[in-house]
Amino acid sequence: MSYCLSHFQVMIWSSATKGNVDRMCKKLLGKESPITIWSRDQLGLTREDSLKNVQCYKRLTRVWANRAIQAQHPFAASGFFWDQTNTVLIDDSAEKARSEPFNCITLPDYNKDSDESLPVLPRVHDYLNMLACQEDVSRFIRAHPFDIHATQPLFPYTASVKMEGRKGPSLAEQEAAVAAADKTTAAADTDSSSDSDSASFTGESD
Repeated sequence: MSYCLSHFQVMIWSSATKGNVDRMCKKLLGKESPITIWSRDQLGLTREDSLKNVQCYKRLTRVWANRAIQAQHPFAASGFFWDQTNTVLIDDSAEKARSEPFNCITLPDYNKDSDESLPVLPRVHDYLNMLACQEDVSRFIRAHPFDIHATQPLFPYTASVKMEGRKGPSLAEQEAAVAAADKTTAAADTDSSSDSDSASFTGESD
């Protein structure tokens, strides 16, 4: 974590409750500060689902549409912003990244039966450094997805980085898209509330 905080712009987003996230981060981070810390209340869940152990999704569009986060881009004043080409989600659930599958580094789920001999952190370290060299991380991940069991080195896959402002949807357009998606989710929850087959899938709440 210290390496990531010193070399990248980092935010923490957990599907745990805010109180639990705050306690974990206090022990994990010490004096180091990420851009922001999000918890379960930023997942777009209904009030009812936020109290249940339901499948959660981390839609990166919510991050990109957040003005406070975008304002912290180190080159925001020059027209740079975070988007699909330069954002990576690290999670142990590919399902949570379903909306942007090629922006995710999926780690092995950690439990009592986990294979602790796997070089998880070294591989993530190397992969992140390789992504930092890419013009479009999403394109690279699609072509060369993270593989904890890979034996080939990552260094052959290099690309130059464009140091120019990217053009894309405005923040207002991104905010509108997130609001529309939230309304759709709420409507789906309402429509399914009387049905025995819930629209939400039971899953981990990590």
